[in-house]
Amino acid sequence: MERNFIAEFKEQTPRLMAFFSKKLKAASYKGNREEAVQQLLQLTSEAAYINSLKESLNDYSTSKLIWLKARNVWSDFMEKISKQAAHAHLDLDSVLLDPSPDPLQKLTIQEDIERIKKEIGEEGWEILTRRLEKTPYKQLAEEYQTSEGAMKVRVYRLRLVAQAILEKRK
Repeated sequence: MERNFIAEFKEQTPRLMAFFSKKLKAASYKGNREEAVQQLLQLTSEAAYINSLKESLNDYSTSKLIWLKARNVWSDFMEKISKQAAHAHLDLDSVLLDPSPDPLQKLTIQEDIERIKKEIGEEGWEILTRRLEKTPYKQLAEEYQTSEGAMKVRVYRLRLVAQAILEKRK
């Protein structure tokens, strides 16, 4: 089942924001609610996106996966708050983990990476990432039983494929 996760998440975002805002208000959250809502949205988007890639969950609609994860994220958030309250003076702002500003940007990057992996294959992805980690061409050539020149050409072509996929998105 092919999902258009980003479009569905964008459609659900206003309702998710209202959901989290209402929950934070009911919980008497004292921190910056707008920031907390954004962070809860980000956590939801990441978890729901990961679940949307699982074949075992193909029977669920994308919307349903998003809302299931939103409820899980909220439960996890409240569980962390209750654990902190039991041990020390509660600082609710410290419960949220990742203050990255744009959850959709992160999802777009993840989708691009998945498309690139699918296009160049597992071995191609490994070669490209190892080269990005500064593994010398000579070492790669030895491991993949080819010449250093052939490995340079292969890395160049893998980069072209990745670049084309990224250009297509723009």
